[in-house]
Amino acid sequence: MKNYLQNKEMNKHFIYPLVAGISLLSCQKDNLPVEPGIESTVAVNALSQSNLARIEFSKILSKAVYDSKDLRNFIKEIAIEQFDNDYDVFYPFIKDKIVKDGMSFREILLQYTDNENTLKSIEASLPLLNIYVPDLTMFNDFNAEKWDTNDNDIVVTALNYESEQTFYGDGNKLFSLAKNEIPGFPCLIVKDNERLKQNIKVKGMSSTNYEFLDDVFNKKLNTKGAVIVDGVAHGYRDDNIVAPAQIVQQAFAEFGIDPIYWQRDYIYWGLSKTKPKNGSFNPQVREFIHKVRVNPNIFYTISDQPSDPKLTSFQHSSDLKDPVPWADVVRRVWTDGNFEFRFYIYKGKRSAGSNAEKPDIKNLSISPRDLFTVKKVKHTIKGGGIFHRDKHTYSIESINDLEGKWFTPNGTGIQLEQWDIAEESMTMTIFVEEFDPGEIEEKEITVSNKYSSSANFKLDLGLGGLPKKLVKLDLSFGMSSQKEETKVQRTKWTTTHTSDALGNATFYFSDPILKVDYWKDKPAVRIYDGYSVGTGSIDIMLLPRPI
Repeated sequence: MKNYLQNKEMNKHFIYPLVAGISLLSCQKDNLPVEPGIESTVAVNALSQSNLARIEFSKILSKAVYDSKDLRNFIKEIAIEQFDNDYDVFYPFIKDKIVKDGMSFREILLQYTDNENTLKSIEASLPLLNIYVPDLTMFNDFNAEKWDTNDNDIVVTALNYESEQTFYGDGNKLFSLAKNEIPGFPCLIVKDNERLKQNIKVKGMSSTNYEFLDDVFNKKLNTKGAVIVDGVAHGYRDDNIVAPAQIVQQAFAEFGIDPIYWQRDYIYWGLSKTKPKNGSFNPQVREFIHKVRVNPNIFYTISDQPSDPKLTSFQHSSDLKDPVPWADVVRRVWTDGNFEFRFYIYKGKRSAGSNAEKPDIKNLSISPRDLFTVKKVKHTIKGGGIFHRDKHTYSIESINDLEGKWFTPNGTGIQLEQWDIAEESMTMTIFVEEFDPGEIEEKEITVSNKYSSSANFKLDLGLGGLPKKLVKLDLSFGMSSQKEETKVQRTKWTTTHTSDALGNATFYFSDPILKVDYWKDKPAVRIYDGYSVGTGSIDIMLLPRPI
């Protein structure tokens, strides 16, 4: 699309047919089933007034990128680095970097502002100011890697949730799109970075004042999952086989899957058949979300936003029968980008009052290539005749051609908090969302939590009557006639209207951790079948281990 900044009216009519009917910020949500005893209420919060600052920054940036190829190259190079595993250019991190001839990014922008106070005001209003290079290869040949910076036909918009999105070129308002439409042309999006947060509130901006919301967003920590035993990778990442810590293996050897005994009693409390009483709590043990597996049936639900990965087709010209290697085929049938999953982990507190408690929140950014195995690809060949090569087209016809596979986040799992059933519920409920930026809303959930009887615990006192250690008196529920107590409690968190709720999975402290020992005759490589719980949309496997 050439020279549309010079020919705005003609281009305005050209753009709308490209985007009609394609949702940008909103979608119809599926009503997924929720476990009995759990109710949901939603209250939508007011939107931020920082939209005005983002719009003003968009105007300034549109003038700068129109004039300067060096600036376009700079933004492209930073975006491709994907410091947060997305094509983000985080302004606080790069504003003082030199672009050309000793001038920083910020100094170049100042050339396009009325005065420095304008930019200072924007910086103060937007501590998470971010420039995003979208992947629009579904519509044209534009993403960070394919951006032709020789062409200054690039427009800028500020992501907001008002009635329309306004696009600016060379500082001028060119056109607007409804909020349920997406651009089909090269553009930059000014928005907040949703993968970072400020450590502390300070005056001014410095990279030292920011941290990732979760390590999964930190590209420097990227690893691939595999089962590691004695330093040897056994490559079982595609199934539910695990190689657990020694103490977990010992718990399985002691109790097996006998429902009378709890494997976690051995791990957390040091209780066994030979030592069935007065076990001391081990504060070094943590639960981990060890593996997850997504059901392909929800693919279209979680890929509903423009930034979500999608299935695509591609073409290749060649006279060979099978010109593209299978590994390249299964890579190229996906668009770029990752899914963003959020896990809200809630355990009730025995001493909690009537106020709703906040869950522990964990994030997982994951490529569709790590979530799904491609079982079948449609390959069609159109003959090119005498003077042209054949045209090969590769595509996936149905989600039935996909298969969910087990994936270990970060290679070692996502660390959760310890599970102290003396003070916490025996139930751990994990609510799952595929997170998408959008209108903020607060979600409140009512949960029926089960507690082991408090009569089965005591606090041993040391010198001077000071607490020394927490003790569980007996295995399992203990000898008390009251085996468990039930409390109806509430939890709440902030999410967005566009995020996809994927149900909830409830784990019990009494659940088995391991189910089958495959290779008892090979003690150096002890491989087990792990226990998992599903929401109908995603399966989750917990695995405790000392830290």
